[in-house]
Amino acid sequence: MALSKEYDEFHLTPSGWRQGTVKSDNETRFVRPPNDRVLTYQYGDCTPCMGAEPYHTKRLVFGSEKGVENLFQQFGADPSGYEDWVNK
Repeated sequence: MALSKEYDEFHLTPSGWRQGTVKSDNETRFVRPPNDRVLTYQYGDCTPCMGAEPYHTKRLVFGSEKGVENLFQQFGADPSGYEDWVNK
């Protein structure tokens, strides 16, 4: 079991990125996905054990990256602050 496993969800919509559910070690703040979402990424932050380096993950949890290139060009392929996270 990981020492810390948190995530933030972001939904790409025709009007841009929208914050979704946020899970911290202490609580989960559920946010209903927008009806017009095209895709959803989950950006994870995990510390596997005491003294280990934390690592970041990016996981597609809804939709497809195909056919959304125009939205990526307009709003970016990731929300601000998450550009360097790794797909896993």
